[in-house]
Amino acid sequence: MARAAEVYEQDPHSNRAEMILDAFLGTQRPIELLNLRQFERTKRPERVLWKAREKGEEKIGGAIPNAVLHEGDIMLLSGAGKGGKSFLTIAIAEAAARRISEEERGVPTPAWEEPDEPVQVERETCGLGVRAGPVVIVAYEDKPYWLVERTKALPGAKNEIPENLHIWPMPGPLFVPEGRGSTGTFKRTGEWNPLWKAIRRIKPSLVILDPGTYAVDGIGTSDAGPIRRFMRELSAEAEIAKAGIILVVHDTKAHRKKPDHEEPDAEAVAGSAAWQDSARGILHLARRTDPEAKEKGCRILRCFKASYAKDGWKVNLKEVADYA
Repeated sequence: MARAAEVYEQDPHSNRAEMILDAFLGTQRPIELLNLRQFERTKRPERVLWKAREKGEEKIGGAIPNAVLHEGDIMLLSGAGKGGKSFLTIAIAEAAARRISEEERGVPTPAWEEPDEPVQVERETCGLGVRAGPVVIVAYEDKPYWLVERTKALPGAKNEIPENLHIWPMPGPLFVPEGRGSTGTFKRTGEWNPLWKAIRRIKPSLVILDPGTYAVDGIGTSDAGPIRRFMRELSAEAEIAKAGIILVVHDTKAHRKKPDHEEPDAEAVAGSAAWQDSARGILHLARRTDPEAKEKGCRILRCFKASYAKDGWKVNLKEVADYA
């Protein structure tokens, strides 16, 4: 009992205490069935990432119809190694994390004051729209120096680092097996709660785990059960923080052999189908293989899953630096 109380005191948003109580008492929590009507006035989660609206394209029901990520949800960005995934996430992060200007805010506000009401600002980069706000990059591979170099190389960065771009450099795993040689039981590591407390303090628009699969350790990327649980707990944290999460992942070798004109399918994400099933949106980034496009360093970004919007759209991109 004391252990459950201690966990709850550390993080009242976590259901970890309830799970410990269940295990300690050998009981299950009662299930409460809710009437759907009580959610009628629940505010729709804000969109975080979407395909930029083309000329003449109108909003539908207050939302752009091809949003691929909303707050509280997880999106996968897949592709081959050296395909530009990390560079694309940095471009998205840089666009989102710039300080909101007076022009964007609409009402002059001194730099040392915060507005009375949060301002919803939308920006565009790489053919995508992104909700402005602080961004956190959990950088499992890239060291801070290279993140600085890549960020400054972006055309819109003006050789500066946005003040609202934060990183956790060289982090440890977040989800591991329970005990040595254990099978079937898994737990958050000691870094999970401190990380999410730090994230909630800055009220981010977006959290990026690159690569996302590094957050799970000692668990095969094809193990469906623990992957689903990891994704559920990650989504719960995103909902509390009111942020969208991007997990950077690899595609399969089989998918890389397919021609450009073929749409992404299940082979566009390596590992268990639980990754794809649990994510609410999936973007796939690939090099264009036709001779002219390949010579120009072109990429093609396709959306092949958007649970709450239109999918099937694509964006053509071109290299702007040698860091992709």
